[in-house]
Amino acid sequence: WDTNEHGVEVATFPMDGLGKTRYTMEALRRIRDSGSMTRYDFACQYMNRPMLPGEKEIGNEKLHTYVVGEDGKIICSCGFSCYPSQCNRYMHYDPYNAKGVRSTSRPCIAVIGTAVDQHIFLLHYYIGKGSYEKIFDEIFHLNDVWRPQLFTYEDVGHQNMCEFHIKKTEHTQEYKDARHKRFPRIEASTTRGKAKEVRIRESLIPTIERGKFSRRANQVMFDEMIDTFPHAVPGHDYDLLDALAQGAPHWRFPLSDEQLEASKGEED
Repeated sequence: WDTNEHGVEVATFPMDGLGKTRYTMEALRRIRDSGSMTRYDFACQYMNRPMLPGEKEIGNEKLHTYVVGEDGKIICSCGFSCYPSQCNRYMHYDPYNAKGVRSTSRPCIAVIGTAVDQHIFLLHYYIGKGSYEKIFDEIFHLNDVWRPQLFTYEDVGHQNMCEFHIKKTEHTQEYKDARHKRFPRIEASTTRGKAKEVRIRESLIPTIERGKFSRRANQVMFDEMIDTFPHAVPGHDYDLLDALAQGAPHWRFPLSDEQLEASKGEED
């Protein structure tokens, strides 16, 4: 079903029993907004209309925005608030994967915090081009600042040297003299041969469409990627979205006080 130029519903499905009695506009809207599939899948499967160039695949109407108070407290646009220390924190690294001199791929590090009410906060991200030494200096710095409980990285080709390099650096005198924090659990994340766009559609978009993903008011580059994905845009290789898609399967939420109390009872 669709609407004509006068705003009247018209049938676009074959009238073979699967037509207007089953797929009214109201029914289609319920399917679209149910959270059971991404907007891309809905457009393909129910509207027979894959996204055209220039159309948005990720709707930002479900995104929240947060600010940080003077005391460091996160205050979300929906009214929820918490401190970063109350969140489970994760760090995800999408390595530099340039293919040719014209590649726009850049290394990206994303830091995520998950809250007890199932908010997901984009706490920080770093996107830049430079030497591996500079990138790893940033990884060590962000580990010191955010103290994540898990660090993941994309394990493709030579990138699997990431964990080896971190562990080797941790044992150097220079690392110890700098008083860096101990690294958390490190886990490689494989792409399983899936293209970046597929990984983002399968892991990140459903998370955003659940309605509790919040970004900071000044995280402009994230918003730009959300607005243009998956279209080719100069300077955007969607490395940040890919880093978030890499991490999404690992995100877990803290237990509430009631859940913690109940689990203590079970242990007793």
